Amino acid sequence: MRSIVFIGTIFLLIAACNRTEKRDITLRKNLLLDNEVVVTSIYSDSILHASPWKSPFKINDFISKLFYQVLQNKLTLYSPIFEDSIFHPLDKESWLSILQNNKHYTFDTAQFNDIYFYETWELDTSASLQFNKNVIFWAPIKTDKELKQRKLAGKVKCNTAEANTLLAKHVIYEFSFEDSLTPNHMLNKNKLVRLVIDNALNHRLNSYNPFTAQPLTKEELMKRLDITDSSIYMPYHNISSLLFIEDWYFNPQTFSIRKKVIGIAPVKISFNDDELTKTIPFVFFLNEKPFPLM
Repeated sequence: MRSIVFIGTIFLLIAACNRTEKRDITLRKNLLLDNEVVVTSIYSDSILHASPWKSPFKINDFISKLFYQVLQNKLTLYSPIFEDSIFHPLDKESWLSILQNNKHYTFDTAQFNDIYFYETWELDTSASLQFNKNVIFWAPIKTDKELKQRKLAGKVKCNTAEANTLLAKHVIYEFSFEDSLTPNHMLNKNKLVRLVIDNALNHRLNSYNPFTAQPLTKEELMKRLDITDSSIYMPYHNISSLLFIEDWYFNPQTFSIRKKVIGIAPVKISFNDDELTKTIPFVFFLNEKPFPLM
């Protein structure tokens, strides 16, 4: 009888350990947040949002092809006035009214230089760092300079599993934590910044100079982050945004977009005589051969 009780106790301990291990793996697999997080962002090719990184593809050309598919009744867009998680088909008349120029009753695809993304993020640190983005939908943004208005011209529902045609390599853009258009209150910004900085300082991933693609020593990294041996506080609060380097894939029929994150870099702000400057201390490359960002 004692043997049976002893064996039963062992099985219970093993089961408890397995549950603990599974829970630990789950936590490690999404250290970015407690649960799945929804993030919104805007990718811009507009002169109104000047960027030192030239877009590897023309957004308005891409959107022109999308609109042609819609006009040919080969693709359905979804209404942007409904909640983000609701996909209600947008009838063509309503869609054309969004596109029309108020003065001339025509539409010009040159007004479309920005893309709005609605996606989920997951950061996996159970092995090497993996940053995954799952695009739920994207939407062309129409900018009316005369009326100073911006509006979404229909949502494109995405199935990332079917997006396998390369759209653009090395898409580089800045994701600001303080963007009023996409505030992202659900995103734990402090935790994300800490993970990026700590991974660099602990050498879990190699850090590279963003403009030479040369590896950084710990001393060089600390200097670029303004950390000294006497530093009391880590420079988390100086990081205003993240730079993402991605390869984008799409489906030519459905226009689903899939993002593959191949690099991440923090953007550090500093003030010199009340003048704001931005610098990039380092960049990670995720399963990608390092290359200069400019």
